[in-house]
Order: sequence, then structure tokens, then C-alpha cells
Amino acid sequence: MVLMAIKCPRCESTNVGKHGASAVGKTRHICRNAGCGKTFQDDYAHRGYEPRTRSDIYFLAVNGNGVRATARSLGISKDTVISTLRSFEPSLWHVNHAYLHGGKGP
Repeated sequence: MVLMAIKCPRCESTNVGKHGASAVGKTRHICRNAGCGKTFQDDYAHRGYEPRTRSDIYFLAVNGNGVRATARSLGISKDTVISTLRSFEPSLWHVNHAYLHGGKGP
């Protein structure tokens, strides 16, 4: 039997404990490091739920890929790509705000 140390994806701490199971039966874990408290899984049932997928969607969108091309390259649904991009919208309104309203941009 091989024991593998599980690390928190946010703070890289190995102070992790079990925290129940997901709806599809995968084991959830919680980081017990002070100030973190992140809940995560070892492996996800769908690629769209993985934390890295969110950053990949953002990276591909910033570099000019469309929704369908992003979905195809990551192997996820285009609806997942759209909902992820919509969740970024409130934090990105200021990026080109000055340019869009006639002011000088950076």
C-alpha cells in the first residue's frame, strides 16, 4: 500500500483532512492550514470543474481564442466556457473602460 501526501492547491500545505464526498462519490478534502480552509478534490468527474480549467479559459480568451475553439481545445462544453467568461466580467470592466469611453488608455 502506497500513501500519497495530498497538497492544498491554494497554499501547497500538506495539513489536509477528509471532508466528505461529492455528489458522484469522489472524496473531498479540506485544508486545515490557518487562513486557507479551501475545499477540493483529488480528481474531478468532469474536466470543467478542475481549478486549472478556469485559468486556461481566461488565458485562451485573452489571447484571442473564440468560445468554440476554447471548448474544443480544452475538451469541455462551450456552455462551461461561456459561464466561466461571464463570471469574470464584473472584475474586468475596468480593463478598457477609459478607451471605450473616449479617454486615453494605457
